[in-house]
Amino acid sequence: MIVRASVLKYAESSFNYSAGPSARIHPLQALPYAACADCLLRAAGSEPSWTRKVINVGR
Repeated sequence: MIVRASVLKYAESSFNYSAGPSARIHPLQALPYAACADCLLRAAGSEPSWTRKVINVGR
């Protein structure tokens, strides 16, 4: 699996993000590092359908 994040920044996270193989994100809208880390944990633990796919994560 490849997790493709939008622009990352240091900020408090509200965990308000979209993630998935067909998630539509705004590529230039910054995403907090904590939200990206949350997506990585979610992908590793509770999303078996994401195996062998590119996962978009962003706002």
